[in-house]
Amino acid sequence: MVCIAAFIVLCLIGIIVVFLSIWNPEIGRKYLKVLKKAWGCVGKRLTLRKCDTNFKEDIKNSILKKFIINKPKLVKPISIAIEIVAILIVFITLFSLIEATKAGLSLYALGTCNASNPDSCLLGNFDSCPVSEKKLNWFAEWGVIFENIPDKIKKWNANDYLTENSIYYKKIDNEKFQK
Repeated sequence: MVCIAAFIVLCLIGIIVVFLSIWNPEIGRKYLKVLKKAWGCVGKRLTLRKCDTNFKEDIKNSILKKFIINKPKLVKPISIAIEIVAILIVFITLFSLIEATKAGLSLYALGTCNASNPDSCLLGNFDSCPVSEKKLNWFAEWGVIFENIPDKIKKWNANDYLTENSIYYKKIDNEKFQK
């Protein structure tokens, strides 16, 4: 989990590093080297293999080296805290991605980013929201969203997409074609 959390943090820090590397390209090179190492470890972890690069150990050792000489009794608790923080970072990131996906789908299907409380969303048109006024639980919100996606997709009229001189959709007078 440490290597996955480190990769997530490095991706977020990468936004700042891109701008800093404009003035100092050496920062970008060093950062890219560490990011490639993290990506290699994450790629192996996602395929359920063990990391060859020992990136997890490198990250933990770079943090723990400050405590080894001065306070060696704190090394083990800090090592455990690093693991716990890494797990929290991964779970918070996954939860954030799921919630962002839900808000995006809700905005598309319902016209509001919050299915339980349509008035709280500033992005959509909550006047025409098909969501009831009662509060929904987290799973019921997903149900309402997926229930309304087909309605959003099938609400179209072929006449809106036809040109004026198209003949393949207009009704043809059958008397002209009868012999």
